[in-house]
Amino acid sequence: MNDTRAYMVSYVSGSSGSMMISLLEKILYPEKSKPFLITSHNNAHQNLFNPNIAFNWEKVGRSGGRATSAAEYFENMRVFNPEAPVFWQTHWYHPPSMLATFPNAKIVVISHTMDDLEEIAINNFYKFVIAEFDGNSSSIARNTWHFLRTSAPHLYTSEPYVKPKMVSVEEQRISVELLKGTSISAGYHLVNVPEEYQDKIRKVMYNDVINNPDLILESLSDFLETPIPEFARTQYYGYCQRQKEFIEKMKGILNL
Repeated sequence: MNDTRAYMVSYVSGSSGSMMISLLEKILYPEKSKPFLITSHNNAHQNLFNPNIAFNWEKVGRSGGRATSAAEYFENMRVFNPEAPVFWQTHWYHPPSMLATFPNAKIVVISHTMDDLEEIAINNFYKFVIAEFDGNSSSIARNTWHFLRTSAPHLYTSEPYVKPKMVSVEEQRISVELLKGTSISAGYHLVNVPEEYQDKIRKVMYNDVINNPDLILESLSDFLETPIPEFARTQYYGYCQRQKEFIEKMKGILNL
């Protein structure tokens, strides 16, 4: 496993990590590139492909939710084919554990400022909680919805069993406000890259990911030491434009 090429993205839910890991694949393996699969909410989760890894699921859980530490999470990774690259997106960020498992990894970590919290929370609620509540990842979405309903039950007037897509606009707005707190607690607004990891980890800011794609592509080209294929560039531009349109629309609906 130590010689395996690994590319990882660490991010808080709602900060375009699924798009980013797919973009890395488009940059590094243009011959395999396909257009982004994007939902009406600009959700890029459908682009996730076979990452060439598996886990000891009994220890870490399907989302890593049962892992008690980043070390436990990454120690339980298993590579199917050591000759093929690993692509993986994760909500864990702990450089020593990540690089102990994959010494040759290239890691992109998406950080954010407090000013980004509203947009990230909107993404989280509509792209994840609502979109995946009835899907294959429903257990995680259901747990998030249960957390929102039980953390502030006095703010909701709908019945507890109601699906998130069925609640009023006001309760959707309340949910977005509550999700801001989960984004803060994840700690990605405090990310730093220690000096000894500068060649292994590249920090990018969420606002730049959406609003300054040329800066991000320049940074990724430098970090990955490869030019940006035109197809990857145009696909990324399209994602950014749709994301800005989606957020503008949702802020109008939620009166934010």
